[in-house]
Amino acid sequence: MLFRSHHIVIDAFSIDIVIKDIGRAYQQDFSIKNKIQFADYVAWKSKIHTTQDLNKSIVRATKRLANFEPLNFPTDFPRQRKLNHDGDLCSIIIEKPLADNIRDLARKQDASPFMIFAAAYASALSQFSRQYEFILGTSFLDRDHEKLNDVVGFFINMLAIKCNLTGNPSFHDLIARMRTETLNAIDDAAVPFSEVVKALNVETTDNRHPVFQTAISLFPQEHDKSTHPFSTLSVEQVAEQTATRFEIEVLLRTVDDTFVGTIIWNRDLFSAQTMQSLAQTFQSILVQGCENPEIPIGLLNTGAPLPFKNTERLTFPSFRLEDRIQKIVELHESSIRSEE
Repeated sequence: MLFRSHHIVIDAFSIDIVIKDIGRAYQQDFSIKNKIQFADYVAWKSKIHTTQDLNKSIVRATKRLANFEPLNFPTDFPRQRKLNHDGDLCSIIIEKPLADNIRDLARKQDASPFMIFAAAYASALSQFSRQYEFILGTSFLDRDHEKLNDVVGFFINMLAIKCNLTGNPSFHDLIARMRTETLNAIDDAAVPFSEVVKALNVETTDNRHPVFQTAISLFPQEHDKSTHPFSTLSVEQVAEQTATRFEIEVLLRTVDDTFVGTIIWNRDLFSAQTMQSLAQTFQSILVQGCENPEIPIGLLNTGAPLPFKNTERLTFPSFRLEDRIQKIVELHESSIRSEE
């Protein structure tokens, strides 16, 4: 059996529910386990979206995100008038030693592992873009009632988190900032992202996502498939997600004592080399930041500054010293050839 669905119909959390339902049908158990359906959830949301509390949340979210600057991550290819959604991906594996350090640091700062990841990713993006204020997106699972845990549907709302890296804060302080901004975004989670875009009066185009251009999400551990009613049959994913909703998206998942995931990017904008460099920078910042959270983020994964005014766009924006030296050598050799 091949099961195929569009993300607008079900979210990732629903896939496990579908598998369980198919398993019950496989055993000829057609009893209804949950009388609540996704249509009931939609009706309930439509009702509360007209309340005064929602209007307050919209005003609060608009004030929080006002005067934002779009992230201008250096692209490898010219931005076309209309981008397609063809993407590519590379893997991220956070082994147990680093995963343990992330969890330990999160506990010490009364934060979550997601906030550690978000701080490291924001720092990496800032190094590439040379921006210190921008918006980061994340997927929020809006199943805030126990009875929704067995309902198949799309319960994801995108949240916009304001990133402020001004003043070269320590990694410790950046995590604290990300914690505050993440909790502020969660407070406004009832507001559909489309309403946030409307309230901010953002001009929508075919070549740039409104409000934020990149997102990072951390998903919980998948359920043990051996508990499914048809545990003697195998269940496997036959196709990886390669379509991209944003310019760059980081998708992470807890797997036992580790974290695994992917970076998905738009092939119209970026090369695999650039995104692999971003992945390396992201992981390097995690390692250094967890080992020494008091270090200023400006010193994380950086070498000596470039000794010249660089006017060209780097196609491999690495911040390791050896890569910078190599780039200097290449530019110097190019200059000599031009003079000849």
